[in-house]
Amino acid sequence: MNAHPPSPSGRALPYGRAELARLIAPGSIAIVGASARPGSFGQRVERNLAGFSGRLHLVNARYDRLGDMPCHPSLSALPEVPDCIVVCTGKEHVPAVIEEAAGLGVGGAVVFASAFAETGKPEDIAAQARLSAIAAGSRLRIVGPNCLGVLNLGLRANMTFQTPPTRQEPRRGAIGLISQSGALGMALSQAAERGVCYSHVLTSGNSCDVDVADYIAYLAHDPACAAIACALEGVAVPARLIAAAEAAAEAGKPLVIYKMAASDQGAAAAMSHSGTFAGSHAAYGAALRRAGAVMVDALDALVETAAFFGKAPARPSGPRAMVLTTSGGASIMAADAASAHGVELPPLGPRTEEVLAARVPDFGSVGNPCDVTAQIVNDPQMFADCAGAMMADPGCDALVTPHVLAQEFAVPRIAVLNDLARDHGKIACNVWLSEWFGGPGAQESEAAPHVALFRSMDRCMQALRLWHDRAETLAMRAPCPRLSDPGARARVAEILTAEGPVLTERASKRVLAAYGIATASDHVVANAAEAAAIARDLAAPVVLKGEAASIPHKSEAGLVHLNLARPEEIAAAHDDLIAKLARLAPGEPTAVVLQPMIPEGVEIMIGGHVDPQFGPFVVLGLGGVLVELMKDAVLEPAPLGPAQAKRALDRLRGRAILDGFRHLPPVDRDRLAETVARFSELLADHAGRIVEADVNPLLCSGTAVIAVDGLIRKVEDRPTGACPAGSGGVY
Repeated sequence: MNAHPPSPSGRALPYGRAELARLIAPGSIAIVGASARPGSFGQRVERNLAGFSGRLHLVNARYDRLGDMPCHPSLSALPEVPDCIVVCTGKEHVPAVIEEAAGLGVGGAVVFASAFAETGKPEDIAAQARLSAIAAGSRLRIVGPNCLGVLNLGLRANMTFQTPPTRQEPRRGAIGLISQSGALGMALSQAAERGVCYSHVLTSGNSCDVDVADYIAYLAHDPACAAIACALEGVAVPARLIAAAEAAAEAGKPLVIYKMAASDQGAAAAMSHSGTFAGSHAAYGAALRRAGAVMVDALDALVETAAFFGKAPARPSGPRAMVLTTSGGASIMAADAASAHGVELPPLGPRTEEVLAARVPDFGSVGNPCDVTAQIVNDPQMFADCAGAMMADPGCDALVTPHVLAQEFAVPRIAVLNDLARDHGKIACNVWLSEWFGGPGAQESEAAPHVALFRSMDRCMQALRLWHDRAETLAMRAPCPRLSDPGARARVAEILTAEGPVLTERASKRVLAAYGIATASDHVVANAAEAAAIARDLAAPVVLKGEAASIPHKSEAGLVHLNLARPEEIAAAHDDLIAKLARLAPGEPTAVVLQPMIPEGVEIMIGGHVDPQFGPFVVLGLGGVLVELMKDAVLEPAPLGPAQAKRALDRLRGRAILDGFRHLPPVDRDRLAETVARFSELLADHAGRIVEADVNPLLCSGTAVIAVDGLIRKVEDRPTGACPAGSGGVY
């Protein structure tokens, strides 16, 4: 469906903290639609606000009083203009209430009513647009419609009809929770019952005005919140979301996001659920990671990962951990999970090894992981001594300890870990291996400000990897240096203007060359004899290609002949190409192009695509058909600098081939990264004219990095449904 709401109030940037203060941190709240009817929204909200630290007002013309409180006939009749109202009326009354609130100067409104734009019906979309228009023309900030509310747990401002968390005492490491889906948001908030600490629970529903980007920007500067967890479906204006993520990064506030609607079916469900255009999942992830956000791939990873980031130091030295266990099996699990996520388990330093060797029994294991065995039950001080030595080791960024048995004797270790982590400025990770999820030690771990609790070893090591990756991303946030010469942009603009909708390989390589990318030389040949003569002068095997603008994929059309040396081979190939071009592109300008056969090397594919929501992206993968067969590709927003490009190459699963394979020499990664960066600069400079670009293959051998083939498609010829974001161009 395409009936998604317009951008909230037409804004290009998120709201500032001051603009949302009366909504999220109100001093006074009015319940519009307060009610005595058991189970009604009005009654439930009043019950949830019983502990509110500010002033509470009730509005409903049907009552003079509700319990011990006066009830007023309208907002205008209140003794003060409330900071925020909670609208508990049916859909048909919502517009009038919102108009009255805007006219009075109310600061915020929470609207529960549904059946607005999420239905996809024109009349419901128009009803929501009316709310957006009111918000745009006033200082009233509106949450919803179709939302479950806003909770500021420090103020006990529980503006929801659902049961709020019973534990509402924010402390160090508190998470600010954001969810478009109200049900998911409230479900995640129930982690408070097992000890997770929240500062806020903010749901947005259809986001006619305030959306997740605004919430993120607000929490980025809220001292009560140490980390932000966000369950996201999609947003109408992704640039605002990126701006909010960047604001969180600049404020030093970790932002952890779970982006749902990864599949086509999921995207369709997001439309019907909240009226949100889900957008490209891959593009969301790449753009948000570049902005400093941490992306997790499962809902059950969201709260654990955010809690970890809320407690962990900001900048680890590397993805390095030391593991202290009471079980040999747990040691193996830790080593396996660390290897899977690229977390280093460094060798013990001399002093650490000395302490452990003196304290660990002979039937234990001194190393990293270190197995102190169950002997610590009889000698609890052994755990403290070994943990202290490992925490003090310069090679340790985090100490991982599997919590194998949920028993009382293990609980004191948590305080030991917390004190050691605090004293050494590090983080302890307590990995819960017991099936007794709420057993002794669970709530103590959640409450400890320097101990992160994980439900699996895999999740723990994944979080440590994400911790390091985020620090690397933040360190590379400086503007990318320009690599092309000053005239490159103008020269390419001229080429694009002169060429048709799809550039031929030769024209595409002229564009690449303008940005300093090495390309294979081309020779247009008039006949077989000329081809043979050029091949003889080159004194090397050659390639013959048939060229026609309407046939971008030459190999698939049989228009490429490789490794030709003898005159008769060249003549046969030339004649074959002439015949095929006459059949496949009748009446169209065509050419036979000769290239020298580039020596064998590693094939890399660089693709480019301009996403309609997020702008230009570069995708990297192993070249030829492998990028499609192996699904081993990395997506990055353009432009990216050489250091960022090098880091992107390191994320390829098949990156080891760049270090040399069999008879192939190692690839000069610096040269390759520079080429990728130049391509990204080209794409970013001409995102308004180029919609897709493709270099496949980029042949890499030692210091030689050469674009053998290229294809560029201009915006004018963008076919319907062509190249979804993340596919990296036309293959």
